[in-house]
Amino acid sequence: MLASLGGCEPQLLGHVAANLSVGNNRRALLGTITQLLPFIGYPRTLNAIRVINEGTDTMTNVLFFHLPVTRRPAERNCRTTRCC
Repeated sequence: MLASLGGCEPQLLGHVAANLSVGNNRRALLGTITQLLPFIGYPRTLNAIRVINEGTDTMTNVLFFHLPVTRRPAERNCRTTRCC
């Protein structure tokens, strides 16, 4: 929707960042914009692709350095706990 309006690139960049943070990737975003090409036109599609490229470059750098450390759950030992 924002890509079709034009002139909303800062807002579109925020939506790109939000999509990346919930697990969507650059390929999914580009696929969505590509599907909208006949409806929103070539120039606005190019603007949206530029914003996606900028957003994925920025978010890749941010996410790379701020990834949370995830730990695997401790293995259960049936001798010391009643898990069975």
